[in-house]
This record gives sequence, C-alpha cells and structure tokens, in this order.
Amino acid sequence: MKTHIPVERLSKPPLVLVFAFIKFAPLPSKDFEDAVLQLHSVIRKEYPGIEKGKDKNIQVLFNEQEDQFHQEIKHTEEPSVTFTSSDSSWLIKINTTSLAIFTKKYISFDDLLKKVLGIISQLEQKASITHTSNIGLRYINRIDINTETGFDDSVVNGFLQPKIVEFNAMAGSDMVNIYQADPGWCILRTSLKIQGHEVPNDLLPVAQKMRLALEPVNNVFASIDIDSNTMSHDYIEFNIEGIRNCFSELHSLIKIAFGSVLTEAEIQRRS
Repeated sequence: MKTHIPVERLSKPPLVLVFAFIKFAPLPSKDFEDAVLQLHSVIRKEYPGIEKGKDKNIQVLFNEQEDQFHQEIKHTEEPSVTFTSSDSSWLIKINTTSLAIFTKKYISFDDLLKKVLGIISQLEQKASITHTSNIGLRYINRIDINTETGFDDSVVNGFLQPKIVEFNAMAGSDMVNIYQADPGWCILRTSLKIQGHEVPNDLLPVAQKMRLALEPVNNVFASIDIDSNTMSHDYIEFNIEGIRNCFSELHSLIKIAFGSVLTEAEIQRRS
C-alpha cells in the first residue's frame, strides 16, 4: 500500500487545468439575471468577456402507478453566463445552481481560493444565496514520459490503480479510483496515452474556450486527473468560513493523491 510523498509548492507543476466549484440552492431566474448583471459591473475589468447560454440537464424521475414503477426522463434547461479573462487563462461559469471557476494559469491554491471566495461572496450579496451543497476541486495534470528511462522514472508501480494508505476505502475500474476520506471523497483518474488530448473529454468544451486542447498531444504522456469533493446533496446554510475550510480540507486530499502516484525523483525535478 502506497504512502504519499509530502508535496509542497512546486516550481514546475505539471498542471494543465484546475477548477473549483460550489453548488447552491436554486436561484429564481429573475434573481439570477439581475445578480449576474450586477456582478459583471464589478468584475468586468478582470473578466471582460461575457457569453450567455443554456445548460442542459437530464433528470431521471420514478413514480408509482397501479403498483408499477414508471421511469420518466425529464430534460430541463437553465440559464448560464460565462465570463473570461482577456487572455482566456481564467473562466467563470455561473448558472442558477452553481459557480465554477477554471484556470490554466494556476499560481497557488491560496490564489485560487481568494478568487473563488471573492466571486461567491459577491454572488451571495447580489443573489441572496441561502444554502450550499456540493463543493469540489479538480486538478488535471500531464506528465510527459521519458522515452529513454520509461514509466518507472516518473510514476509509481500500480499507477493505474494505486492503493493509498491515508484513505479509508477504495473502489475502482477502468482507471477510475474512488477513495473515501474526510471531508468527502477523492476520485483519481490515471491513464497512459500515446496520443490524445491532455484534457478529459468532459472538460473539452470549457478547455477550448480557454484555448486549450485544440490539438491532440503526439507524444506518450501520463494523465493524472484528481477530483476531490464532498459529494453532498444536502443543503447547509451559507457560511463563507465554512466554505473556506472545506476547500482547504479538499485541497489536502488533492496533495495526498498527487504525492501517491509520482516518484520521488519526479517530484524533486519539479520542486
């Protein structure tokens, strides 16, 4: 069972894309539209790009009729707004139930957290967010494999399905490993690619808005996709300090997972 290597701030991190998200109790459409307009007036200097759209949701409903269960698939749409920085290195997406902030120019966790708390505080003031639910972080990393020394120089044995001693439980398949750990869960997706995009398919639309993943990578690389979130559907009263603490705890899980799949030599090269 692998014990993680402690990882401090790296001078050459392998990060491709990072994002943070907060889900909250649904906002009425009118409140959402008014709040977004007010928010844009505050952040326009830093995020001048704005694009309005619709997010499509699929909900599976079950109901009982004459002692039989019937499945109904309900398609809904909710308004969304996307803000981008002038160099496309930051993207903010807001809809009536969530805030997500993406960056390809990650400086530090503290910098990301400051931006997230600043935006959610502004949104709470302007839209009266009352409750939050799921909170999460996701870090997408790319490690180019040295063709002379091979995989062992960069990633640990068992890289595709590592057992991590600090986490309580594990289940996984198809290179997707799910670990239970306070304050939530850590999902680790690891893969080796000969050719392909450095960003997972589910994030390609956002990445391409940020001028990422426009062409496949031609060389061999390892992808390390770490998703740490509370997986909560319960609503708790909005509390900015609670949100701050939750993100900090989730970030500690990211560091453990990251330090469990790279070799000490690879971490030293990037320190």
